[in-house]
Amino acid sequence: MQLKIGGNFERLFDCPKDAKKFKVSLLAFFRKFKKDLSGVLHSKLLMSIIYNHGDEVIVQDPHRDFGFKQVMDTKEKLAWTANIPISQDGSYIILWNGPGYGTSIHIPFGKCLLLRSDVVHAGGRPDWTGIASKKNLRMHFYLPTSFMPADPENVFPIDTDGKELKEHYLF
Repeated sequence: MQLKIGGNFERLFDCPKDAKKFKVSLLAFFRKFKKDLSGVLHSKLLMSIIYNHGDEVIVQDPHRDFGFKQVMDTKEKLAWTANIPISQDGSYIILWNGPGYGTSIHIPFGKCLLLRSDVVHAGGRPDWTGIASKKNLRMHFYLPTSFMPADPENVFPIDTDGKELKEHYLF
């Protein structure tokens, strides 16, 4: 399940002051990674909350969160996504470093996983014994650049060869 917040953090709080404090805190957090997140337009930060619970084993198809663009100039900056678990059980995401089988990794509570926009991944809880009763709630952020604006209404499941990523990126 996904709750799209966008840039409207007021939807999360009863008090507008609390929403503003939350957004200011998030921006300060992401600015700590200034060197790595060069070119990120902090004012365009967008957020979703993603939730898996109970016996639900839902894994997204392999995708990128931004459309694929080939970098031709050092001035062009790739966008990023950030995943921050907000439940004690942490969260899971499957990553690929190329075609083949992905690796499911656990993101512990209190940690942040930053993914460059060209990383193929799939969110969701894996089907492992012992984690069926765990709740996996995470904040998912789009950190766009002027070269790569965010399009939170879409995920991008097509590879550079025009085929679906799931044909090359396996579970």
